[in-house]
Amino acid sequence: MAVCTLLTHTLVFVVSKELFLTHAASASDRLCPPGWPKRCECSESTGTVQCNKAGLTTVPSSIPPYATSLTITGNSIPVISGPMNSSSLLDLNLANNKIQVIKNSSFDLLPFLRQLNLDGNPIKFVSRNGRGFIYNLHFLRELSMTGCGLGEGTSARGNRSNLQGLVYTLTKSKLGSLKKLRLMNNRLSILPVALLDALPSLEALYLGNNTISEIPKNLFLKTPDLRVIDLSFNRIRTVSIETTDQFDKLASRHSIKVNLTSNPFYCDCALVGFISWMHQTRNITIVNNVTYKCTASQSGPLSGRSIINLIPKYLGCSSTSRGTGLRLPYAGLVVIVVVLSLLVMTVMYLNRRGIARHCTELQNARKGRVEERDRPCVALPYSEVTSTIS
Repeated sequence: MAVCTLLTHTLVFVVSKELFLTHAASASDRLCPPGWPKRCECSESTGTVQCNKAGLTTVPSSIPPYATSLTITGNSIPVISGPMNSSSLLDLNLANNKIQVIKNSSFDLLPFLRQLNLDGNPIKFVSRNGRGFIYNLHFLRELSMTGCGLGEGTSARGNRSNLQGLVYTLTKSKLGSLKKLRLMNNRLSILPVALLDALPSLEALYLGNNTISEIPKNLFLKTPDLRVIDLSFNRIRTVSIETTDQFDKLASRHSIKVNLTSNPFYCDCALVGFISWMHQTRNITIVNNVTYKCTASQSGPLSGRSIINLIPKYLGCSSTSRGTGLRLPYAGLVVIVVVLSLLVMTVMYLNRRGIARHCTELQNARKGRVEERDRPCVALPYSEVTSTIS
C-alpha cells in the first residue's frame, strides 16, 4: 500500500509539473517585445503578432524576428512613417486604422512581404514625382484596398486625383508578382487602362460595389493571366462586342470567371450580342447569369425580366443583330424605307407629264438615228459623178 501511495504522489507531482511548465511556456509565448501594448498577443510557435483594438497610435518598428504574420487593426494610426523592419514577415494586415498617409519608406525593409491589407483606411494618394510606398515590395502577391475612398477627392480640374495617385504608385512600383488586387467599395466611376497595364501577372481583379458604368477597350490587353473578373454591383448598362471579345481572348488561354451580378442592364439592341455570347461562350463561367435582369428597355415592359432568355424580337431588333451599338429597332428601319419609297413615287407622279415628254423625245431621237443608219445607198451614173467632180 505504501508503494502504491508513493507512486500515486510521484505521478501527481510529474503531471502537475508538466502542466505548470506548459502553462508557463504558453504565457511566455504570448508575451510581446518591450514597447508593444499589453493587449497585443505574440506567438512564437505560430509566428503571429496580433494587435486588435490595442490603442496603438503608431506602428512599432521592432517586429519580433519570428513573426511571419502581423495584424494591427481597429486602432488610430493616421500616419505610418516607418520604416517597419522584418526579414521574415510575409503577411501584413493594417485594416481599419484610420491611416491617411503612408510614407514612401514605410515598407522598404519588408523585402519578402507577400500580402498587404489596407482595407478601410482613407489613404490619400498624390500624383507627383517620386515613388510609392509599395515600391520595394517585389514579391507582393496580394494587395487589398477595399473601402479606401479611392474614387473620392476630386481635384480642382475635375480629375480623380486619388485614383490617379494610385495608378501612378502602381506604375512606378512595377509589381510584377502581384496576383490579386481588391478594390471593392471605393466609389470608382472610371477604370483607367493604365491601372492594369502596370500589373502583368494579375490573375484576380475584384471591383465590386463601385459606380463603374463601362468597361474600357483593351482593358485586359496586358493582363493575359487574368482568371477572375468581378464587376458586380456596379452601373454597367450594356456589354459591348469589344468587351466580350476581350473575355474570349483570355478564355483562349485558360478558364476564366466573370461576375456581372446586380448591374442595371438596359435591354435594347446593343445588348443582343452579349445575350448571344452568354449562350455560346465556352471556357468562361458567368457568375449568376440567370439573375441578370433588365432595369429598363426600349421596347416596353421588360423591366425586371431575366435577360438570359430574351430573344431579339422582344427588344424590337432583327434576329441577326449582334449589338454593335445600334439602338434603332428593326421596325423603325422598315418604316423609314417605306416612307422614302412613297416620297420617290410621289415625286414621280407629280412630274409624270414631264417624264413622259422626256421619254417620248428620247424615243424619237433614237428612232431617227436608226432610220438614218438603215437608209440604202444609191449608186450615181459615171457621167453624173464626173460632172459633179468638175
